[in-house]
Amino acid sequence: MGGCEITTGKLDANAMVQDEQFDFYTSGIDVYKIDKAAFEGPVITIAGNGASV
Repeated sequence: MGGCEITTGKLDANAMVQDEQFDFYTSGIDVYKIDKAAFEGPVITIAGNGASV
């Protein structure tokens, strides 16, 4: 996996901001928006914490 780093996001649903650029996922089904990216570059999103996926 080369220079791959595995981390988790540190924000909760209270960090969401309506009508912004970046998708923001929680453990629920809905996709929210946020005004600042949590990571740079390509990422893989994996559901956790009992996600409803």
